[in-house]
Amino acid sequence: MSIVTNKRILLVSLKLSVSAYETKFGGKKRGRFLITRSDLRELLGVSKLTTDTIDKLAEECLSIDLALIDMEDCFAVMETNMILNWRKITSRLVEEFRNEIDSELTEDEELEELLTCIGTDALNEEDEEDE
Repeated sequence: MSIVTNKRILLVSLKLSVSAYETKFGGKKRGRFLITRSDLRELLGVSKLTTDTIDKLAEECLSIDLALIDMEDCFAVMETNMILNWRKITSRLVEEFRNEIDSELTEDEELEELLTCIGTDALNEEDEEDE
């Protein structure tokens, strides 16, 4: 297997975009698809996928409007404009969720503080009993 060059990364991104994305397979004329880690390793000509190689390939794919999403066992490949058309979370929901998280964390901190105080008090009581 060879070292992954920038030229190879460019060629692989073009194959994913132009060739694979536009090729009929899996019952579809064109469109999004999954590629296994081993198949991607084969295309890149490496025995191991490094984070650096994946990042470079993902960046190259983005430059041609293709998203490469690491899904652990495989990679999802789709046009970025499809992703950009997904529904967007509202600022109101983000604020609501943040407030809920902050509230839960505050409750946890208060509980932890209470347990610490109770623990300290219990230790003090044990010391007093020993005397």
